Amino acid sequence: MRPSRNGLVSWLPIAEGLTMHGLRHGRQAMMDGGRIAMALKLLIMGHINATISARYGHVTPELVAELRALDSRPWRESQLRRWEMSPRSSVPLLDAALQVLTKEVEDDRR
Repeated sequence: MRPSRNGLVSWLPIAEGLTMHGLRHGRQAMMDGGRIAMALKLLIMGHINATISARYGHVTPELVAELRALDSRPWRESQLRRWEMSPRSSVPLLDAALQVLTKEVEDDRR
């Protein structure tokens, strides 16, 4: 983190050119691609939409489950790619996660 001109703290980007605004656009595109219902997208993005159709939209447990499944796929894929590189890490938190994944992979193979 680094202080900005106004004294507030800001995060350094993890990749050149990566911004919170860009991440929000990516998040919206991901939900659009996953056919997530408008009511849930509005809730997640923090937008207020005054149209009649938005007024009647409702977030259901099924919609939330769809979003969780959509969110989980890239995370799981990235975990598996990291595990394939090496199932261990010198970083304790990552190593613990990789050990859980090792057990899951072994269970799936049985």
